[in-house]
Amino acid sequence: MKQMRTISILVFFIAATAAAATLMGILSRFLTSLL
Repeated sequence: MKQMRTISILVFFIAATAAAATLMGILSRFLTSLL
């Protein structure tokens, strides 16, 4: 049961990192097109 919780936290962390990276990519592309 404890291992399951660790895995879910790890998956959530990876998903959050991927979302942040995607957001930064979109933001940088938007700023580049703005300039």
